[in-house]
Amino acid sequence: MPSISLNILVKEHAATLTDILNHDQLLAVANNGTLSHIQPTAFIEQCAEWMRRKHGQTYAILHDGRPIGTISLSSGGLPKRHGRVGYWLASDYWNRGYGTAAFHELMKVAQSEGFKQIETIFAAEASPASIAIWKKKGATFLEHPDGQRAVINL
Repeated sequence: MPSISLNILVKEHAATLTDILNHDQLLAVANNGTLSHIQPTAFIEQCAEWMRRKHGQTYAILHDGRPIGTISLSSGGLPKRHGRVGYWLASDYWNRGYGTAAFHELMKVAQSEGFKQIETIFAAEASPASIAIWKKKGATFLEHPDGQRAVINL
């Protein structure tokens, strides 16, 4: 597995992460079809607001100290000790094990914080590579109005 680390998202990560969001064509297509046009300050503010609303934490995925994406864990609106996971990664790092490594590290964080279950919702057009990460970690897949709900018991 590639060497990555997760660090709590801070403003020093914002310039690199917004550069990815604003210029990575493949990531844009995978997300919603259009590039972002977000400034670093606005990105940090939006993340902080999301973390407050969702009772969550966003981490920068670092490779050699450089941010290459984010991964988050939130508990808002879920049963106690259950968490929802979301992530994105610069397309230069797709299909090379970086997403799996980040997911593995986030599972350790979730366990250390007392979570008993993590989940995500995959839309119909979800990335097969992302679904494969959840399958590797033993997820159960259930039908959901928005696509599929993947659940892992920790």
